[in-house]
Amino acid sequence: MHSTLIPALTLGVPGTPTSAVILGAMMIAGLQPGPLLLRQHIDIVYVLFTGLLFSTAARWVMGLLTTRLWARAMSLLPRPVLAASIFVLCVVGAYASRSNVFDVWMTLLFGAVGYTMDALGYSIPSLILGGMIETNARQALIISHGSFAAFLASPVSAVFLVAAVLSVLYALRGRPRWKRGQPLPTDVSSA
Repeated sequence: MHSTLIPALTLGVPGTPTSAVILGAMMIAGLQPGPLLLRQHIDIVYVLFTGLLFSTAARWVMGLLTTRLWARAMSLLPRPVLAASIFVLCVVGAYASRSNVFDVWMTLLFGAVGYTMDALGYSIPSLILGGMIETNARQALIISHGSFAAFLASPVSAVFLVAAVLSVLYALRGRPRWKRGQPLPTDVSSA
């Protein structure tokens, strides 16, 4: 996970859902990921990586001490009880952050959206990155006075645009198609 933070912080492109969540939290705090982050807020980057270093060490120690306990608990708890406890903890955590019922409804809404996206095989980070892509595309169109030719003006941007289109086409070509009436798989990796 740590290696995916390098392109996430320097280019603003997360490699995993976890790094996408970290980028989203940074953007909420008013920090724009990219090369300027390393120039203007290097102290925050150092704090982030120092925290990751300590959390990795703590996870390693806790893993050594509690792996057998958690494995036994997981084998004893039925799946519905485990799912219900995780659900309750998520709802309580959402309410506890600001004591606001709206946060609970938002948690439920985005939990349903995330579950649906996962069941249909969509990438969850794309939900988080959508706003950032829209903002940057709008800024580019404002700078170019509404001309889409600005996206192809530089060979580098043209290569990235063609690569993005090809990756989307490749992903759409490889997606399994379900027939109407056929149940959706619960685990997309097994489909």
